[in-house]
Amino acid sequence: MKNRSLALTGLLALLLGLIGCRATTTIDAARLTQKGQIYFEAGHLDEAINILNQALDADFENPATHYWLGQCFQQQGNFTKAIIQYEQAVRFAPAMDIGQIALINAYHQTDQIDRSVQATRLYVRNKSNNAADLVLLAQQFAGKDMHHQAVVAFQRAQAIEPQNAQPSLALAEYYFKRGEEDKAVKALVAAFRADNRYPGLAARLADYGIRVELPEPPLFPKPSPVEEKIRDLDL
Repeated sequence: MKNRSLALTGLLALLLGLIGCRATTTIDAARLTQKGQIYFEAGHLDEAINILNQALDADFENPATHYWLGQCFQQQGNFTKAIIQYEQAVRFAPAMDIGQIALINAYHQTDQIDRSVQATRLYVRNKSNNAADLVLLAQQFAGKDMHHQAVVAFQRAQAIEPQNAQPSLALAEYYFKRGEEDKAVKALVAAFRADNRYPGLAARLADYGIRVELPEPPLFPKPSPVEEKIRDLDL
């Protein structure tokens, strides 16, 4: 019994030692990553890459290390290596916005449009439940001439807030700027379906020959059966 107790004590000590070692290496990796970032921002790419690789040796699952290493490789013009690092970054931290955007942009810049669009779909699916955030993201994509990615973000904004006309109106304006009037008008129709009382929307659709009918609101709400009985008692 005594031997078994000693064995358990030894095993516990070993596990605590491993946990402590893991914590130490994680802290070391974080410090090395910060140091690598400083070298990167100073333009010393070779030093940054060397330090960031040391950080990965200490903790391979640190997404920030992979991201900054990807930035170094991209700055050197090596998009193949950069994409590998961005993929690792979002693998270990799917909610890492800068990693996701870097990966989407890197795919796009290397003409891997389908992969970029797919990465965008995965990103916006989990990014936010706020349509305004997604509209802003879509407009940022549009500013980089990333058309397909912008539309994905606009459409996700429409889907998560189906009674909000703003995402569809933003999409309509985007299509108008691109000269795609038919798609723009369809987006206006989608905005009307989302909120048929949005100011000026019905008149704007009428300018394009689309007539919409607004339901007439009841002058007085119909009372419930209970309310009718109570009202009769008061007469």
